Amino acid sequence: MRLEPVDGYFGENLIVFEDLKMIARGFEITSPDLENADPVHHNTLESDLIALLAVLKPHQRMQVQWDPNGSFRPRLLSYRNKTAELAKNPWTERVRNEIFVRGWNAEDAGMLRCERLRVYFTNEVAAEVRSERRSKRSASAILGAFQEEYHQIGRFLEALFSTTGGRVRPMNDADHFLHYLEFLNPSLPEQKISDPLEFFDPEKSIQENCWNGECRPLEKPDTGFYHDGYFHAMLVLKALPKRTRPGIAYLLTKLGFRDYSITVNVEPVDVEQLIEREQKELSRVEGDYEGLRKIKLLAAMKTKAAKIARYSNGDSSPYRLQYIIRAWDKSREDLRAKLTALKAAIGNMERAVAYEPALETSARNFFYSSWPGWSFSGYDALWQHYDDALVANILPFSSTPIGYLDDAEFIFEGANGNLVGGRTFVGEGNSLTPQNAVVLGTVGSGKTVLTISILSQTECYRAFTMIVEEGGAYSTYVKTVDPSAESIVIQANGKLCMNYLDTRGLPLSGLHLSAAAALPMLMVGQSKDEDKNRLRQALLVNAINRLYDDFARSHSNRHPDAWLSLARRACALDAWRRERMGPQATDVDAFLDFGEFRQAHADEAESFLASVSEADAIRFAKDAGTAAQVRNLVFAEFSPAEYPQHGHLQELLAAEASGSHADEMRYLATLLEPWSSNGAYGDLFDGESNVSLTGKIAHFELGYLPESAEELKAMAAFLIANYTRSHMMRLPRGLRKANVFEEVARFALIPTGKKVLRESYQQLRKYNVWNLASVQNYELFKSSDIRGAVLGNSRILFLLRQSDRADVEDLAKDFPIPGAVQDAVMTHPEPEKIVGQKYSQFTYYHTDERRPMIVTMRNVASRELLYCAASSGAHYDKRANDLKGYASVIDGIVANA
Repeated sequence: MRLEPVDGYFGENLIVFEDLKMIARGFEITSPDLENADPVHHNTLESDLIALLAVLKPHQRMQVQWDPNGSFRPRLLSYRNKTAELAKNPWTERVRNEIFVRGWNAEDAGMLRCERLRVYFTNEVAAEVRSERRSKRSASAILGAFQEEYHQIGRFLEALFSTTGGRVRPMNDADHFLHYLEFLNPSLPEQKISDPLEFFDPEKSIQENCWNGECRPLEKPDTGFYHDGYFHAMLVLKALPKRTRPGIAYLLTKLGFRDYSITVNVEPVDVEQLIEREQKELSRVEGDYEGLRKIKLLAAMKTKAAKIARYSNGDSSPYRLQYIIRAWDKSREDLRAKLTALKAAIGNMERAVAYEPALETSARNFFYSSWPGWSFSGYDALWQHYDDALVANILPFSSTPIGYLDDAEFIFEGANGNLVGGRTFVGEGNSLTPQNAVVLGTVGSGKTVLTISILSQTECYRAFTMIVEEGGAYSTYVKTVDPSAESIVIQANGKLCMNYLDTRGLPLSGLHLSAAAALPMLMVGQSKDEDKNRLRQALLVNAINRLYDDFARSHSNRHPDAWLSLARRACALDAWRRERMGPQATDVDAFLDFGEFRQAHADEAESFLASVSEADAIRFAKDAGTAAQVRNLVFAEFSPAEYPQHGHLQELLAAEASGSHADEMRYLATLLEPWSSNGAYGDLFDGESNVSLTGKIAHFELGYLPESAEELKAMAAFLIANYTRSHMMRLPRGLRKANVFEEVARFALIPTGKKVLRESYQQLRKYNVWNLASVQNYELFKSSDIRGAVLGNSRILFLLRQSDRADVEDLAKDFPIPGAVQDAVMTHPEPEKIVGQKYSQFTYYHTDERRPMIVTMRNVASRELLYCAASSGAHYDKRANDLKGYASVIDGIVANA
């Protein structure tokens, strides 16, 4: 039998076939990416697909259309548009444009692979409804009824798949037209048409719009037909898998080539009729068994009885399906190779069998039966009966891992010819939330190059970046962000000073007091007696508090006229916090929030301050419960020279040592004295702050501190984190900032390192601070108390090659990393051993409230990026000499890379 291709019209976001005989609508589905997921999520998808099948009603069919021929161009264009909009820095623009051009060229060369999944529901319009069309019902009323039905199906699909990370978009007339145009014209990408919708005429039929040629038969021994410049071949499942499992369809959908598609037509089966038919068959087999007594007949009896029981109890539901695969290529030989690969994949699906139509007529009939939305073809060959769970498992519900590519802040290549996008902030509008991250990898796995690539791509989103490292790996990158930026080299006996008692323009707070006391505790050292440690901590906090009291009192005595204004402001800020902010807001939050409001609405802010009467201000300043707020606020007005310093603290402890703890205070004063400006470390901890953080980036280099001075490096890292925190809090809250801690395990040496990191990872998120920590010494990291502070507050892992499986298994205690992913992390190739184009492969793990996103990615760095980020000693020295003669470090990088 030879069929003619179906025809119909696009309209009202529906496809109307054969003069209103059938009506269909498609839904574009981004299936959850489960390639690296654990069995729990695979089983969840299986349950969701069974629920999807249950939607089907009599006289309704479903068609699943899958192919790997999607385009990354729209997402690449979106990335480029963001570059043009946001990237003001030449280096950022260069890095992002190189990634765009590389992706675009790979798309042109057919090297990228993007899976697409569309699901169509097609309803048969009852004959009596069609006959009433011109009398009692108009066509618009019929279409309206089906539109509402498909709207409800769409809502169900969205609710079904959104919980597991999928997305559903109802297709409109343009989508239906484009799908047909691509489906019937495989040469369309080669035509470089900027906007195919220009050819869409809603007055024309499907064939008039999209069918631009006829199929002609191929010469033997080839089967199939020739159409639109390509040789086409068809395969149909003649025997379905004997048993299935979740993910079995990946054997077909993850093949390493393009230009093939899968169409599955599905129809529900009337259960009562099937049970009745099976019952008759069982009776016949029982009769045969009575006469022949063959074991084979006994087995058939048990099978049919079990099937009847299963359907009667509602344990499963029966369906009919037709599984059609089409492949095409410009070369006969390459098409044969694709067919061989497809047949092998089908054979691996638990003994499924592929049928290749030898007659051109049969091949074309199957082709016509696979047209989008047309699941009611008159060609009834090779429909198979299957239970719902088995159908669910072989449906090609597969997608290309793309991460956050639709709105990507950074893009890397995937391991399967795909592109993957990531984000440092997730959310919409004013609800963006920083996704704190950790980079883990062995020596030589590419941590620094990966980190600089991420920082380079996302620089245009940030107002300020702080980097703490040792080794100078980021020194060149810093110059690309701000040519005037100088690395802040921390060294003993240097002239730099970061006064840990300087609040840096913020009011004094409990958080600052705690941090200010932590550094002297590091200087003193930890005792094995925890009670003694707690006593020393209390004595230091008390002494620092008294020191601040003295300086506040002295300031008030020098500026008596400013006292009333300060009291009024403190009273107003207290009212602002209580009336306009949540119960969790602190005095510092109120100070910062009111400061931003004042910048935007100066007149209203002054009116608010003026609303506090003089009597209220005086009462507020003298009240025992609020007087401390006035004292704390005075420090927001101090210049760097006015703050107390380390030497003052040491002198206070020595001079006021009295009472039952006099000996302990003198002991503290003695141990703090070497850290004064005339001690072994110069002005680093004692003096007037002279480190400026006015630019877009601050780079702190600890490599000049001796390797033997581990505690000094730990204190310097602590001091930097504390110092920059105040700066980030003072920047407008809506601006993005970043903390980059190279080798975060260093904080394990700090007794309060856990607290510092927790504050940075958790509390600073409300100030839009994104944290990125790098871990190389995992042995030190996993046994330290900072592990929970870092991993517990991180949403992203960048897992480069690991050398110890035990480390990956240990990491899985904090992140549910499937076993397959653990194996993959151990086998990521070493960049130095890759022949040809080198890259650093890593696993991108992004937690989500629904399920983790786990994608394999590759950092294929450009020559310029590698030159900028390489951290070997020989390259570091050569690069420093190379760049000396260039006014622009970016020009130097480009010239020497």
